[in-house]
Formats: sequence, structure tokens, C-alpha cells
Amino acid sequence: MAIHALVGWLVWLLVIVGLRNAIHRRRTGASGIVFARPQPTNARGRLVARTMLLATALGPLAACSELAGLAPWWDTSRT
Repeated sequence: MAIHALVGWLVWLLVIVGLRNAIHRRRTGASGIVFARPQPTNARGRLVARTMLLATALGPLAACSELAGLAPWWDTSRT
């Protein structure tokens, strides 16, 4: 199942970043990717930015750890 998660994540990444970027660039001449300021000025903005970064990194990391043989902590079949 982990391999399906990794393949799905890679397909999602290619479609969202690659395909949509290519379509947008062809229609408008610009990539459409706009980077935010490096440091949001308020605490809520920093929390949101860090949470999004963490969520983006943990998805593929969880699948890779399962492929490496590490059982998830919520696995109830272990006794």
C-alpha cells in the first residue's frame, strides 16, 4: 500500500505543479507560481506556513518509513 501512496503523491505533484504550470504558462506567458514572503509577519501566518511544510514532508515520509519496514505507531495489530 505504501508504494501506491508514493506513486499517488508523485502523480499529484506532477499534475499540480507540472501540468498546471505548463497550462498556465502557455495561456498567459507566466508560470503562475508566486512565492510568499520568506517570513510572514504575524504568528498565525508563521504557524500556517510551518504546518503546511510539515504536512507536505510527512506524507511521503510516512510511506517511505512503511517501505523501510517501520510499523506505524497506530498499528493496532501489534501486541
